[in-house]
Amino acid sequence: MIQVKFNVPKDQHNNPIINFDPRIQDHYPKGKAGIYIYGLKLRFEKKVEKFVPLYVGVSSDLNDRLYNDHFTKNHLKGNGTKDLWDFSENEYSLNDIYKRYAEMHHYDFINNYRNRKSAVGVYRESENYMNELLKLEYLLFFQNRNYFNVKNGLPFIHYKTETERELNHQDAINNASYIVQKSNIINTQLCYNSKFYFVYATMDDVVQIGKKDEEIHDLNKLYPDYEKIDSFGTVVKKKHGFKVKVAERIELATKKALNTIGIHTTAEAKGEIFDMNIDLSEIQNELVNMGGHPYNENGTYKDSLIIKIRK
Repeated sequence: MIQVKFNVPKDQHNNPIINFDPRIQDHYPKGKAGIYIYGLKLRFEKKVEKFVPLYVGVSSDLNDRLYNDHFTKNHLKGNGTKDLWDFSENEYSLNDIYKRYAEMHHYDFINNYRNRKSAVGVYRESENYMNELLKLEYLLFFQNRNYFNVKNGLPFIHYKTETERELNHQDAINNASYIVQKSNIINTQLCYNSKFYFVYATMDDVVQIGKKDEEIHDLNKLYPDYEKIDSFGTVVKKKHGFKVKVAERIELATKKALNTIGIHTTAEAKGEIFDMNIDLSEIQNELVNMGGHPYNENGTYKDSLIIKIRK
């Protein structure tokens, strides 16, 4: 049995960073590979701030991935091209977050699970698909300019995949027809500027619990390290097969674990489930509680938050 413990951002001495600032790259883990959950720290009633997860991922370089790919590209003037959800308000209720998570759960289903092959192909570029996305009230940005066209009654045009991937948020809204979306997109990006937050687990935080370690050894045999060799016989890249495959399975298990507590993220997670415990006990005082679990007066989880995921 594997247990994965998630951490809050920590300094070089492994102490929690008291005043985390997403703009400071030193506040992100250095030289670490692992699994991460990023989102926003939002203000709720009574001036309580809670971490609202939006995305689960894996990376061989957590510092680069979190700071350059997620924070920098999603804040104001960033050039991110992934889905963006409306977090333009200054304060939220649990019901506000519930409604967003409900839509994100449906988005995840239609993009990553339902008719998966067609969703990434012709159907995902169709007008019917764009109309389906328009039913999601809190989806502000989607990586296809036709999303804005259909939303604003403009002509539907077939764009190549490359154009979709390179689409910049501001390029999409620098047009009078997009004015309605512009304010909420900018305010959401401003929220990323100051409220971006993450938690993470390195491979060192993946431990075997119980008397036997057969599962770890079996996975090690199944996914051994390997080298990529060019036509001249030179090793150009070494792959850590075991760590990559285990990390992907932890990514999927983490996403499933968050689902069980009413937190729904939108990134695709591949692979298969195997037995593990996702330990969120270190972050549970900061994590939003969507209900269904005992909580203290300040909204924190009352019991130790270790979620069991089984095959």
